[in-house]
Amino acid sequence: MNELRNDKWKKQVACLTVIILLLLGLPACGKKQAPRSPLPQGENQTAPVKKPVPGGMQITTRSVSSQEQYYKVDLKIPVIEGMRQPKTQLVLNDKLAAPQVELRDQLGNQVGQYVAEAKKLRDTVTPYELVSTYEVHIQRSMFLSLTEDVYQFTGGAHGSTQRLPFNFDLDAGKELSLKELFPTGYDYQTPINQEIKKQIATHPQDFFQDKNGFQGISAQQPYYVENGNLVVYFGQYAIAPYSSGIQEFKIPFTHFNGKIDNRVLG
Repeated sequence: MNELRNDKWKKQVACLTVIILLLLGLPACGKKQAPRSPLPQGENQTAPVKKPVPGGMQITTRSVSSQEQYYKVDLKIPVIEGMRQPKTQLVLNDKLAAPQVELRDQLGNQVGQYVAEAKKLRDTVTPYELVSTYEVHIQRSMFLSLTEDVYQFTGGAHGSTQRLPFNFDLDAGKELSLKELFPTGYDYQTPINQEIKKQIATHPQDFFQDKNGFQGISAQQPYYVENGNLVVYFGQYAIAPYSSGIQEFKIPFTHFNGKIDNRVLG
């Protein structure tokens, strides 16, 4: 009698266990649950596609170098990667590379003529040199500001360095002039000129003081942007002797009373 009760009790417990397991979504004893497919039935699994996202753009470096007997080239050209508009990216990269590549080819043609003439006159041949670097000053979702410094030596007492500005509207795929950073009709020149004169006055010995000195910024004034500042600059010999180098003037954004373009502010 007791054995029958025990068997009946065991069967009840076993049935109750199966019911609980089914309610919990667990496999019942002895039954394997099929693995879940990561995709609905009928769809093929494909490798994930990486898409550039805002802020995913980056700047890499393309190195161009050569060492010939009378001509050394060592260029560091910035390359934009990860833009959402491939065609725009291609256009901007062409703009970044073109000045340096053209100058390399130009000097390459000149050096052959120079060497031939020097040997004909039995003069000492001084090798040409072309070297470049660049600096990214600010990178926003819609705005990029960088400069390229290109040094060339073609004989004489010393070489020369040219600073090339690139200020890009990344959505439009074009360069922005200084004027385009401000609303139409806004007098941006006055606060810039006043601040430059103020800064020159702190060390006037470094600048030309006659008609060759600072007379005001031009319509094509080179500039770049960094955090909190607009930086306008002047090349060698523009407003100061060679020994003074490239002259830069930082103008805080606060000087423009909130008029500077939002693309720059980010």
